Amino acid sequence: ANEIQGLPTDTAVKVEGVVMAVNTKGFVLKDDTGLILVYKEDYENSPPSVGKRVKIDGKVGIYGNLKQVVPTTVTEDEADAVEVVHGEPVNVDAEYLSSPVLDKVYYMTMEGIYRPSADKKYHNVIVEGASKQGSLKYPVQDLSSAVDHNVKFYGYFAGGNDERYYNFLVTSFEDLGEKVVELSTVAQALAGQINTTAKVKGTVAAVSKKSLILKDETGVIYVYV
Repeated sequence: ANEIQGLPTDTAVKVEGVVMAVNTKGFVLKDDTGLILVYKEDYENSPPSVGKRVKIDGKVGIYGNLKQVVPTTVTEDEADAVEVVHGEPVNVDAEYLSSPVLDKVYYMTMEGIYRPSADKKYHNVIVEGASKQGSLKYPVQDLSSAVDHNVKFYGYFAGGNDERYYNFLVTSFEDLGEKVVELSTVAQALAGQINTTAKVKGTVAAVSKKSLILKDETGVIYVYV
């Protein structure tokens, strides 16, 4: 796994190790040297079980700054799965997201409001005070009961696709309950920190296709939908 970090993309590789976490497009693999993401956009097979030892033939790929393996074949060892120990997670909060590590896979935890897109294609985690959002990469877990709740996720970093999103592969999560947000005046919302959750009430003064102007007795605010 460590050697793959220094190889050019499209280099043919063989690697083997233990499966640490899975999603619908691949998994995280661990050997004696470290961790590597195994990912294929059109991955058709069910991912191997966590704890299984596998051998992979494939090629080196890259997503953002993160090297990964694009598999052509995945062969599972016949031995039973072993117990997986993830270790102490890196706490990914707003401060960490201001200058995150983007070039290696590591175990992490992230807390924020879970808010999927309407088509369930994107699974976002809104981290209070952060300029980036967490993005759960093709989760296998059923997260429907946690929508709009404050949730603490555990998993592995799986690539940063741009300046806004920070992707990770979920291993487990704790639903901390619905996020309670007190009603603010427009003036209080305008005075609040960037990327913090707010709730405002007022009269619509103007609209466009994707926005509106809202006003109350304290001021006027632009709302982008």
